[in-house]
Amino acid sequence: MAQTIKNINAEFECMNKKAIDLRLQSILLNAPAAAAETSIETDSFSRDPIFVGRDDDVPILVDMVTHIPEEQTFSIAALVGMGGMGKTTLTKKVFNHESIMSRFESLIWVHVSQTFDPISLFNKIYSTLTSNTGDRVEIKEVILKNLREALKAKNYLLVLDDVWNEDALKWKDFMNSMEGVTSTKGNCIIITTRKEKVASITGPFHVHPLKGLSNNDCWSIIKANASDGNGEVPSRFENIGREIATRCQGLPLAANVVGGVLRRCKSEQEWRSIKENWLSDDEGGRKIEKDELIELWMAEGFLQPSRKDDMESVGNMFFNVLLQNTLLQVAKRDNYENVESWVMHDLVHDLASSVLSNN
Repeated sequence: MAQTIKNINAEFECMNKKAIDLRLQSILLNAPAAAAETSIETDSFSRDPIFVGRDDDVPILVDMVTHIPEEQTFSIAALVGMGGMGKTTLTKKVFNHESIMSRFESLIWVHVSQTFDPISLFNKIYSTLTSNTGDRVEIKEVILKNLREALKAKNYLLVLDDVWNEDALKWKDFMNSMEGVTSTKGNCIIITTRKEKVASITGPFHVHPLKGLSNNDCWSIIKANASDGNGEVPSRFENIGREIATRCQGLPLAANVVGGVLRRCKSEQEWRSIKENWLSDDEGGRKIEKDELIELWMAEGFLQPSRKDDMESVGNMFFNVLLQNTLLQVAKRDNYENVESWVMHDLVHDLASSVLSNN
């Protein structure tokens, strides 16, 4: 144990020296408090000029939202998928659909991100409804009174984009408050999230998991981003580009990023270099049984039992955390919807390999 502590302290000292050399400490000390929020705020107006592979999802979601039960105050729908899968882009398409605009009197878009602060959310909802961007109201009673007046006799669609909150009590408190200020029936809330657990605590009547795009769709995105504006690339690049598209594993963000990189590559050799080096050579990855993974963790000594949980239970808990955060993807479920096997997306695998190689 003493040696372990000594090794940890040595590693901390090494990290601290690197931070000093890179002047990270002074940067953090002088950074404004808002810098802690790393995600870019989304809105309902910005359009993604390249919308590929989700055309079938739009009518399904629009029909579902416009036909929610009229006798309930709220109906909640959740879009779930790993980062970069296109949840926000798809939700914008639904939000701005003419059928949605005619169904609801008020359309409210709120970017939530990792900090789930009900007072902040109430202020954002109120500001969106009234276009009042004045001082933030810190007293819950006051902001809810304002919100009740703004929502009076209106039915609405509320989008909560990029939700990370896993605190069921905090969500329940938020929903109880929203119900208290809502005087109409037939309202809808759409949440987008990377985590299955987040979706489950909201009690949705519909969960819409976003699957990966086809290789052809990924190639369409790459081609659109790599072209000089005409949507086409030289024919000699197409076979290489299609091979790169298979490496994106259905992830729109990956296709957008590599397309942007290829836009600056003018030679066939540069495209081949991207194909060979940008992503790993493993296509699809190997399916691994859940029990096999937990046994490997046990053999490596990664799982420490507690008084109430044996190693298998601890392993199950870790596995579910990875799954809920979309670091693993379900490959097969049994008849009872339990996970039997899983795969890891190549992008996540490459990131993990990179982290390991730096240690």
